[in-house]
Amino acid sequence: PESKMLCALQQLEKKVDKHLSDKHIKIKEAVGYYQPNRKALKVCVSHERHWQDRPLDDKNCPPSWTLKINGCFPEYQKSSGRKRFSHVVKSIAVLVTETNTDEPTTMPVKWTSLNCPVVADGFELKHIGKREMDAKILLYMHRNPEVFKITNTELAGVLGFSSGTKIEILKAIWTYAMRKKLLDK
Repeated sequence: PESKMLCALQQLEKKVDKHLSDKHIKIKEAVGYYQPNRKALKVCVSHERHWQDRPLDDKNCPPSWTLKINGCFPEYQKSSGRKRFSHVVKSIAVLVTETNTDEPTTMPVKWTSLNCPVVADGFELKHIGKREMDAKILLYMHRNPEVFKITNTELAGVLGFSSGTKIEILKAIWTYAMRKKLLDK
């Protein structure tokens, strides 16, 4: 035989659990069900030299080199719905500098995901020439989650910051509501 107080406590616990799960679902819907997670990205950079023994004015097969930048997610290798390198890279900038000249000249090459809808695991940069070159590769990743600016100065004053992710903004609103006891009873 259970006491009336224990039964009342169990009923209250069920109500609280239901209320919390409803609020949790509403928050997930509001933020698009964002779950932060970290994944390992393996980036391989390689180069190939082609026909380096031929003269520069050879029309059929001039001397050239290819710089390859490939990326993969090791945990997605075995699954069919794997993520591709171009899904997470916003843009790539390659700065190629000639090292064997008196004045180094830089040829910047930039790839942007907005201009290229093709999904790929890597990128290639081809160049005609025999000279040794140095390459500096800059990878700009998609910012996830996206950062939003709070344009309402009153709201920014209440929250204590002027920009943040959806999760940070919603958390600050909930914290403010709980601190000021603005929640429904």
